[in-house]
Amino acid sequence: MTNLTDLFPAVPTYTPAMMEFDGSSGYYNKGTLTTTGNKVTAIASFECGTQAATAYVMYLTATHQRCAVLIDTAGKVFCVSANSVNTVICRLITANSYDDGLRHTVMYSFDADTGVAILIVDGISDIDTGHGSYVAPTTGTLSTGASGSYNVGASNVPANYLNGQIGFCGHREAYLTNWSDFFYTDGSPRQLDTIGWTQWNAGTFQTPMMTFDGSTAGYVDTYTSAGNKESGVVRFSRSTFSTNDYEVIYSISDTYQRLLIIVFSDDYAAATLRQGRVQMQVMNSAGTVICRLISPVVTDGNVRTLKWEFDGDTGQAVFFINGVDADQTGHADRIAPTTGTLETGSMQVAVGYWGASGKHFEGDIGFCGHRDTSDLDWSDFMQADGTPKEIDEIGWKQWGGQPLFWNKGGLMTDNAGSAGVMTKNGTITGPSGGWPLFWNEHGQGSNNQGSAGDMTENGLIVVGNGGN
Repeated sequence: MTNLTDLFPAVPTYTPAMMEFDGSSGYYNKGTLTTTGNKVTAIASFECGTQAATAYVMYLTATHQRCAVLIDTAGKVFCVSANSVNTVICRLITANSYDDGLRHTVMYSFDADTGVAILIVDGISDIDTGHGSYVAPTTGTLSTGASGSYNVGASNVPANYLNGQIGFCGHREAYLTNWSDFFYTDGSPRQLDTIGWTQWNAGTFQTPMMTFDGSTAGYVDTYTSAGNKESGVVRFSRSTFSTNDYEVIYSISDTYQRLLIIVFSDDYAAATLRQGRVQMQVMNSAGTVICRLISPVVTDGNVRTLKWEFDGDTGQAVFFINGVDADQTGHADRIAPTTGTLETGSMQVAVGYWGASGKHFEGDIGFCGHRDTSDLDWSDFMQADGTPKEIDEIGWKQWGGQPLFWNKGGLMTDNAGSAGVMTKNGTITGPSGGWPLFWNEHGQGSNNQGSAGDMTENGLIVVGNGGN
């Protein structure tokens, strides 16, 4: 039976605000960027009138331009990629003009490994192969490395400023063709999943995570702790390992352990009943363990989400993994939570290791952070199967206030919490899981939701059109 909604789909009502660029000084810039591979995808909504000169919507370079989207004085959209010796190996140009003052959404994707590319504007493949500047996509090697930069609203010089508006804007180092997951046929944007980045993964939910090398890797910072409460969340995966030792997932400590989340090797001899399991441990200010909770075996390589909580005022704790209470209350090594005063003041917080002792984690960590509080609901952070939920990073509804540390992909050098960014040590790669380098639904590069960190705002940029 055919539903009426199939015949008459709802009119899109999602109209995110756009940023308005003045055409002479306004642009966003990320000046240091590491690029990899031979694939690029750029997506942007834009709105403009006739340009006085060729103007750039976005420009990604690594010595030479990997990906550029621009509008010429005739209103044609150009999408360009050059190889590592600065020879253009793809230049697609629209047949139609789009300088009509209306909102349009463009998707450009190019795979230099196979020599294929798409240019979709408002749901239509619009490529003028007869244009004098057209260069058919061909194979080649794009520029890569740490010399990259990314501009929105201007070229990399900067120059060729856009006089108009840009919103719903992002980039990923991948080849994608699923334009209809991003916008409707009239160019209206769709609301995107920014936890699993489903659309940026061609329809597959993938939680971004960072990969730690197990040797020197870890994030670290210091902050001032207060009170007797701790609450946090971390998504992790660890395959089976035999080192007769343990590895640290998350630690908060000074003289004693305010909180320690660790995973034991599968051959840990000092405590055989903890082999392959995660342990949450808390000490009081005198160094006495007042909480030790131990999970079932987790060293199977599967991804899990752990929500922990401890309240020293009430002597209560929470220890949930993938929506299930993981506290093995009958475990012989368990120490039931009890009341106690936690150590306060200057604390070291580390992800993937524990201070001078090392104990470096080898595996993946993401969706990670903590706050000195309690009474948070695990179901606000994850589904019953452990799949993370979208976290409000403005009002911090789930956290009950801004956490001290937080990054949904585990990229702790881009801390969204209040305590400042962490320092990266050793080899940490990622994020995996299809996280775009840049993404903001309003085109606001200074609030980048992607993995590459916030961009710098330059010149005159103001909030333009849009209702959400």
